[in-house]
Amino acid sequence: MSPTGKQKSPRKKKDKFKKTLPRSAITDHLTGLYNRRYFDRSLKKIITESKKTKNQFSLLMVDINNFKEINDQYGHLAGDKILIDLAKILKKSVRRVDICFRYGGDEIMIILPQTKKKVAEHVASRLKSKVKAQKFSVAGERALQLELSIGLAFFPNDGVRHEVLIKRADEALYKVKCQKQRHVEPFILLTKLTPPALKETVVSRPHLFSVLMENCDKKLMCIVADAGYGKTTLLTQFIKDQKLACVFYDLEQEDSDLTVFMSYLLHGLEQLQPGSVQRTRGLLEQGPEVVKNYELVMGTLINELIEKFKSDVFLILDDYHTIADDSLVHRALDYFIDNLPDMMRVVLASRIIPQLPSLTKWRSKQNLFELTRDNLKFTQDEVASLFTGVYRLMLSDEDSRNVADHTEGWITGIQLILQSVGKDQKTVRETLNSYLAAHQPLFDYFANEVLIREPVELQNFLKFSSILEAMTPETCTTILGTKKSSQVLKELEKRNLFISVVGKDRYKYHHLFRDFLQGRIEDIELKKSLNLKAAKYYQKNGQIEQAIHHYLAAGKSEKAVTFIVQIADTMEGQARFATLSKWFKQIPETVIQENPLLMLIQGSLYRVQGQMKKAEKLFVKAQQPLKKRGNISVLTYSIFHQGVILWMTGTYEQALKTLRRALTLCPTTETKMRGNILNLIGVVWNERGDFKKSRIYLKKAFNILKQYKDSTEFSMVLHNLAGSFFAQGENKRAFKAYESLLEKIKDHYGLQVGVGFSCAVRTAIAYGKVEWAEQCINQGWTLCRPYQDPWSTAALYEGFGFLYMQKEHWDLAEKYMQKALDGFSKLQWRQSEFILLKTLCSIYRYIGNLSKADEYFELARQKIDDLDSILGVQLRTELALLQAARGQFDKAEKNVKIILRLLQQFERKATEFLVLLTSAAVNISKNKEREAVKFLGRAIQLSKTKGFDGILVRELRHMPQLIDFAERHGIEKNYLLSINLARIKLELKITVQCFGGLQLKDQKGA
Repeated sequence: MSPTGKQKSPRKKKDKFKKTLPRSAITDHLTGLYNRRYFDRSLKKIITESKKTKNQFSLLMVDINNFKEINDQYGHLAGDKILIDLAKILKKSVRRVDICFRYGGDEIMIILPQTKKKVAEHVASRLKSKVKAQKFSVAGERALQLELSIGLAFFPNDGVRHEVLIKRADEALYKVKCQKQRHVEPFILLTKLTPPALKETVVSRPHLFSVLMENCDKKLMCIVADAGYGKTTLLTQFIKDQKLACVFYDLEQEDSDLTVFMSYLLHGLEQLQPGSVQRTRGLLEQGPEVVKNYELVMGTLINELIEKFKSDVFLILDDYHTIADDSLVHRALDYFIDNLPDMMRVVLASRIIPQLPSLTKWRSKQNLFELTRDNLKFTQDEVASLFTGVYRLMLSDEDSRNVADHTEGWITGIQLILQSVGKDQKTVRETLNSYLAAHQPLFDYFANEVLIREPVELQNFLKFSSILEAMTPETCTTILGTKKSSQVLKELEKRNLFISVVGKDRYKYHHLFRDFLQGRIEDIELKKSLNLKAAKYYQKNGQIEQAIHHYLAAGKSEKAVTFIVQIADTMEGQARFATLSKWFKQIPETVIQENPLLMLIQGSLYRVQGQMKKAEKLFVKAQQPLKKRGNISVLTYSIFHQGVILWMTGTYEQALKTLRRALTLCPTTETKMRGNILNLIGVVWNERGDFKKSRIYLKKAFNILKQYKDSTEFSMVLHNLAGSFFAQGENKRAFKAYESLLEKIKDHYGLQVGVGFSCAVRTAIAYGKVEWAEQCINQGWTLCRPYQDPWSTAALYEGFGFLYMQKEHWDLAEKYMQKALDGFSKLQWRQSEFILLKTLCSIYRYIGNLSKADEYFELARQKIDDLDSILGVQLRTELALLQAARGQFDKAEKNVKIILRLLQQFERKATEFLVLLTSAAVNISKNKEREAVKFLGRAIQLSKTKGFDGILVRELRHMPQLIDFAERHGIEKNYLLSINLARIKLELKITVQCFGGLQLKDQKGA
C-alpha cells in the first residue's frame, strides 16, 4: 500500500523492479521474454506483496506438446523459430500487467497478478485455443499446428512459498501430460487438407458436377480411373463450383496408419466446426491400442457428427489407392460409411477400386455411385475447347477428333501433345503422325519429346530433381547445385510442365512425370550420390524421416537404421506402423539380424499385426546381444514383451517363468516397467487360481505405480486387485476396491472401462448392494455410450443382465445376457462366453425351464476342456444345483462331494458357498437334519463374513425350504433379518441409443 492508502498497480511494481537490473540480465536472448533469474525474483516479490495486500494471483506453466519431436524431425533452428513465434503470441494474448518468462527449454511461466482461479482457467483455455488456431512455419515450407499443455497454481490456495507454487504448477502440468498417456499426435501438414489451386488453363466440366450432385444421396461416390485422368482437378472444380462445406484430404502412403488418418480427418472436421469432435480426439489421445478398435473410434465420431453438424458436409478422400492393402483404414472407413450420418457425403478418388469390404453390398442396394475412366474422358468438343478457348490454337474437326481418338480422352496425353505442338514448327497433325510412327506408349513418347527439346542443363535439373518428393529452391540449390533454382521452378510451373505448387515455394511433379524422369537417370551411382546428398541435407535440417528415406534409397541402410532407432518410439506412439513397415522392407535382413534394437522394433510391428510367433522369436533373439552389450533396461523390455505374448497366447507357466526373469533383471530406476511386470505376474497367477500369490504381486505393483495415479497402468492395477478379491470370494474387499476405482475413474473414459463398471455391478449385487449397483451401471452406460466401445458395451449388457436377474425381471435378464453373449462371442472372449452361458443356465433354472437350462449347460461345457479345473468346478456346482432342482438328490450329493474335494486346491469361496447351500438342501430332502444344520450354518456364516448377501437372497428365494429350516433351527437369525429377504423389487428403466437410433426399454417403458 502507498502512504496515501492507495494500492499500487502491479505494472508499476514490475517496472520499479526492472529498473534495478540491466535489460540483458533479465531477458532471454532467444525469445525476448524475461528469463529464469528474473522469474524467481519476480515470483518471490509478488508473493511478498500479495501477503501484505491479501490479493490472489495465478501462475501458469506452459509447455509445447511434442516439442522434442519437432526438434528431432525439423531441427533445432526450426524449434527456435517456433519458440520465438510462440513468445510473440503469448505476449500479445495476455494483459499488460501479466508477465511472461522463459523458464527453460520449451517451458514458459506466466504470472497473472490479482487473478482468481476461474479467470486463470479461462485464460489458459484461451491461450491454448489461440495457439492451436495459428499456423507455424517450419523448415521454410511446412505449416504445423501446435498444442499447449498448461499447469495452473494459485496463491494462496496451492501454497504461499515460491518453490511450493512452482511444484504445484509442475504437478498440474504433469497430470495434463499423463492424461495424454503414450499417444503422440502426428504433425498436421495443412497443405494435405487444402485442395490444389486451379490453373487458368482448366476446362470447366459442368455436366460432371451435375452428375455428382444428382447422386449425393448414395452412401459413397467413387471416382475410379487411371493416373492422369483429372480426378483431383474435377474434385477441386466441384468444390469451388458448388461452394461445398468439405474436408478435402490428399492421401499419401503414410496415411495408411489409422492414427495418422484419423488425426487429419478430425482436424479437417474441426476446421469446419471447432470443438465438434472432442470425444473422438480424446480416444486418439489414449494411444494405438484404442485406435486399433476402429468400431469404437468411428462409432464415437458418428455420434458426434449427428450431435454437432446440421447441414451437409462432404468428405473428399483423394488418391485413396495410396492406402496400403493391409491397412486398418479400409475397415474403419467401411464401418463409417455403412453407418453414415444423413448429413455426410463421402467421395473417394482412386486409381483402383477401393478395398472396402461392403462395396458389393452397397452396389447391390444402389447405395454406391461410380464415375469411371469412360466418364472422365475428354470428348472431341472438350478437346477443341481446350485447344482453341484456352491455348488459342485453332483445330479442325478432324484434328480434334484425332487427338480425342489417339489419346482416348486422356487429359494428360492431351496436355503432352499441347507441350509438343509448335516445336520445330509442327502442326497437331504432324505431331500425331510422328507419335504413331514411333510405336511407343503415348506418355513415354510425348514426355520424351518434351524432355529432349529442353536445354541439357534443364534436362538434368528435371531428371535429378525427380529424386525429391517435394522441391523448394533451397533443396534444389543445395542438393543439385543449381543456380537460380527459384526462377527455374517458377518457370516450369508457368509453362505447366507437369509441376504443381503445394505450398509457399514448394513444388511437386505429377507422379507419372516424376516416374518417367527417374527412369531417365541411367547412372545408378549418380542416383545414389544424389540421394546421399539429399539425406545429409535433410539430416542437417532435422527432417529425419526424409533423411531416412534418402539414406535407404542411397543404399546406406546402416545410416538409416541409426535414425530409425532414434524415432521408433515416437512412430509407435503415433501408431505409424505402415511407415515403419515400409522402411523395414528396404533394410537387408542381415542388417536387422545384427541389430537387437531393430529386432525389437520389428517384433513390436509383428505383435501389432497379430503375428505372435514371429514377434516372440524376435524378442527372444534380441536378448543375447543385448545381454552382451550390458543394455539391461532394453533387455528387460524385450523379456517383458516376450512374457506378454506368452500370456496372450495362454502359455501361463512359461509366461510366469519369463516375467520372473524380467523382474529380476529390471533396474530399480525403471519404476513403471517394474510395476507393469509385477501387475502382469499378478494377472497370470489370478488366471491360474492362486489368489494369494496374485495379490502379493498386485499389491507390489500398486505400491510402485501409485506415484503415477493418473496413468492407465495404475487404474489397471486397481481393477486387477478388485477382480482378484471377487474371484476368490472376498466380496467385501472387492466392493471397497471397486468403490475406490470408480471414484478415481469418475467421468474419464478409457478403452474397456465398461468392463470395470460391469465387474463392480456384479460384485455389488453379490454383496446385496442393489441400489449402488443400479447407480453404477447407469454411470458406466452414460460414460461409455458415446464411444461405441464393443468391449464396454458387451460388459455393460452383462451388468444390466445381473441387475435384472437380481430383481427377478427374467425376460430382460435373459435379453441382456444374450446381447452380452453375442458381443463377447464376436470379441472371442472365451472365459466371458463361459460365464454368460453358465449364468443363462442359472436364469432358466430359477424360472423352472430346466430343459432350456440343460441346453445352456451343454453349451457352457463345450467352452472348457477339464471339469476338474477352476471353471470346471464352477460348472459342476451349477450341475449340482440343477440336479437338486430336479429332485435328483443322490446325483447332487455325489457331485457335491467331488466339488468339495476339488475346492481344496482352489480358493473359491463363492463356489464353496453355493455348494454348501446345495448340500444343505440335499440333506433336508433326505431328512438328515444334523448334516443340513451343519452345511447351512457354514454357508450362511460364509455369506456373512465374505459378503454374499445378494447371492444368498437370490438362492433362498428359489429354495424356500432353506429359509424355513434356518428359522426353525435359529441359524443366524439376526443376519437373515438384516438382509431383508422380502425386499421390494425395484423397476429399472433403460434407454440405449446407438448412432441416434436404436432404443431399448423395459416392460415399463413406452
